[in-house]
Amino acid sequence: MKVLRLWDQRRAELGGGKIRYNKYGRGGTDEGDQTNEIGLSLVASDFILTILWICGSDFITVLVYDIFNGGEFDRWILSIILRYLLARFGQVTGGGTFTTLPILASAAYGDLSEFRFVVVWRVFAQVIGYAVGNRLTTKAVPAVLKVGTLRGALTEGLMSFTMVIGYLGLRQTVPSLFVKIFISEILRMTLDNLVSGITGGFISPAKFIGLTFSHGIYLSRKQLIVNFVASLYATGLAVFVFRKMTPTKRNKWD
Repeated sequence: MKVLRLWDQRRAELGGGKIRYNKYGRGGTDEGDQTNEIGLSLVASDFILTILWICGSDFITVLVYDIFNGGEFDRWILSIILRYLLARFGQVTGGGTFTTLPILASAAYGDLSEFRFVVVWRVFAQVIGYAVGNRLTTKAVPAVLKVGTLRGALTEGLMSFTMVIGYLGLRQTVPSLFVKIFISEILRMTLDNLVSGITGGFISPAKFIGLTFSHGIYLSRKQLIVNFVASLYATGLAVFVFRKMTPTKRNKWD
C-alpha cells in the first residue's frame, strides 16, 4: 500500500534504518517490522477522524441553523473547511480517513491482504467511530427507507458508483488537496440532498451500520441490501469501470 510504503520510508529516514519490504509491499526497518504499528495507527486514526467528522458536522448544523440562522450555503462552506482540516490531519497520521468507499476503492487496487485489512479493521473502526460520535452529539436517528428494495438498491448503488468514480478521477488528475476536497464534498452533499429522502442518504456502509448500531435498531434484510450490499457492489463496479477507462495509469495506484 502506497501510504504504508511512504510512511516506512519516512521512518527509515528519521531513524537511519534500512528499508525492507515483504511480499505484500509493507515495509519495516532494521529495528524491526513496523507493519503492525502502522496498521494500528491507521485504524486509530480512522476511529478518531470519524468521531471528529460526525461531531463537527453536528456542531456546524447547530451553529448555522440554530445560532446564526444561516442557510444551506453556509453549512456547505463550513463542511468543506472541516473536511479539508480533517484531510490534513489524516495526512499527518499516515492516511487516516472517515470515508468508507474511497478506502475500499483504493484497497481494490492492492492485494488480498490489504483488502482484508481495510474491510476487517479500518471499516470496523469507522463503524465504531460513527456509533460513538452519534452518541456524543444529537443522536440522529437513521432515516427510514421510503421505497422498495429494488429501487432503493439501485438509487444507493448509483450514488455510491458516482462517488467512487468521482473520487478515483480526482485522485488521478487533480494534484491539489483542497481542490479535491472542494469538488468531492460538493458532490457528496449534492448526492446526499438528492437521496436523503429516499434511502437515508448514507452513501457509506460504515455510517449506516454505525448509526443503526448506536440506537440498537434491528437491521432488516431490506436495509442491508439497500444501504450496505448495494454500496459495496457499486464500489467494485466503479473500480472495474475506472480500470478499463484508464488502463495505462493503473501503476499510480500500486
